[in-house]
Amino acid sequence: MALISESCESCGTPLPAPDAAGLITCPSCGRVTREDEPTPAPAPSTWLPDASADPRSITIHQETVETVVKVAKVGRGCSIVVSLIILASVVGGIALAVNSGSNAVKSVTDALTPSSSSNAISLSGSVEPIAATPDPTDFVVVVQDYKDGDSHRYLTRVKLGPAGFSEVWRSAALPSSASAAKVAVVGDTLFAGFDDNVWAVSLATGKQQWTASLRDSITNCVGCFAVAEGRLVVRTQDAYLTGFAPASSEQSWTRRLNSQSAQVSSAGGHLYLVDDSAEKGQPTRVHSIDPATGRDRRAIAPACPPGPQDYYASNMSAGDAVYAVPGSKDLVSAFGYGDGCVVRWEATTNRVRFAVRIRGTSSFDKDLTLVGRQDIVLGTSSEAMVRVSLANGAQTALPAGVDQHAEPAKIVGRTLLATTTTTRGTTRGGLAAWSLDTGRRLWNVPAPKGAQPTSKRSSDALFDNSPRLVLATDGTTARLLVFEGEGHKLTIQSVDMATGDLGDPVTTTYPTRYGGTPSLTVEALGRTKVLVTLDTLLVSIPVDGRTPERYPN
Repeated sequence: MALISESCESCGTPLPAPDAAGLITCPSCGRVTREDEPTPAPAPSTWLPDASADPRSITIHQETVETVVKVAKVGRGCSIVVSLIILASVVGGIALAVNSGSNAVKSVTDALTPSSSSNAISLSGSVEPIAATPDPTDFVVVVQDYKDGDSHRYLTRVKLGPAGFSEVWRSAALPSSASAAKVAVVGDTLFAGFDDNVWAVSLATGKQQWTASLRDSITNCVGCFAVAEGRLVVRTQDAYLTGFAPASSEQSWTRRLNSQSAQVSSAGGHLYLVDDSAEKGQPTRVHSIDPATGRDRRAIAPACPPGPQDYYASNMSAGDAVYAVPGSKDLVSAFGYGDGCVVRWEATTNRVRFAVRIRGTSSFDKDLTLVGRQDIVLGTSSEAMVRVSLANGAQTALPAGVDQHAEPAKIVGRTLLATTTTTRGTTRGGLAAWSLDTGRRLWNVPAPKGAQPTSKRSSDALFDNSPRLVLATDGTTARLLVFEGEGHKLTIQSVDMATGDLGDPVTTTYPTRYGGTPSLTVEALGRTKVLVTLDTLLVSIPVDGRTPERYPN
């Protein structure tokens, strides 16, 4: 069994022990290696004479370039030949430099001194779109670069245009422990949060405006680092909320939460907190928070009341989320265990429009909740999904196939697209579709080579015979992308929305810096492209099959 290096070959971070499957995941850049993965063969080295063997040397000066060649003692007779060869090479190099001028001298110097960009890597899971647009082109990435024999990390703004990625700016160096950053924007101020720090930098230049230290590290959840009404609100691991204004590092306010699980949601440009009551025996409430003061504007306790089949009300819990209903000022939430509950209410008056029980759902998964203009689709811990009408609360079960688990992926028109995995035997992935008007399953097809869906919040190692799929849509059509470890192969096919038939494959290769097992992290899904991190490269993949773009180059 080959020995794995104690440090990551990508970023130099110390590696943890392998897990039960023999996988070692770098805590900084996400690169995955296998415990029994063979150690890469060392690159061929170039032999240089040992200066300590013989003090004789030849020193030649040409303008500002100084070349020193030291001749080693290699044996009688041979040393003379080696000396003549080295001397001839040096003289020839100088003649070339004189003929070519200063540009040639510069190119030789550049070749001998690698630029910092050649060592730069993007850290997986650190990519954040600056604006929530259907096809984002402007991102903040945590980049690690090597300089003066040490690694440094930076916030970096990159833009994606017709010519590929371009770097707009790099911030001052981050703490070495910073591996990802939460991002929010107010006007020309970009807030970035990492560990227990908040930085405010110029969106245009990256120049630091102020920094602030928090009580604890920032909670890694949706809405826990959010801008509402021109203010930044941050939730930390010790269950406190803290508010900031763009102009100052001074904390505007802090608020101690009643529950360690209290959930913060940014919906419709406003801030909502789901927290337990300070009064014993009272239900969990949704609090509308004033971002300038941290005080309540109003509060509501959404619930499904008891009925003929139910002895108790179904109440929210502190970890539940709140969603905006598109095209309205309403909010909706899904919660509960065993039999779930969905409630829609008017945000400014707290008037409940409907509260309906969802039978036999076990529990809902926030990562598998889709909210459209007409429906909310809920992924559950059971094999079925549920569609609930936002007009009146009418519900329809969307059962998966036999021995399948389905996860909602996209709403395209009145069709729900989902990824599937088999629940018996060898795990294999697939795609399926349902009509949201009737609840009828339209089609169910296996993915090429059994490719499984990518993970939601982590990286996937692309081992041989373990391909991964990504489903992308522009709102009208859909495409399937399959990543394979063998040969770094990428296949893109259109998906017929009516039948599930896959179009002719467009096959290419995806870029990566290493020859071993690549790791894949999905960063963002746009209308025309998919943004992923492959090992330490940020890669934009056009869904029409054009050449992928990479950063850093």
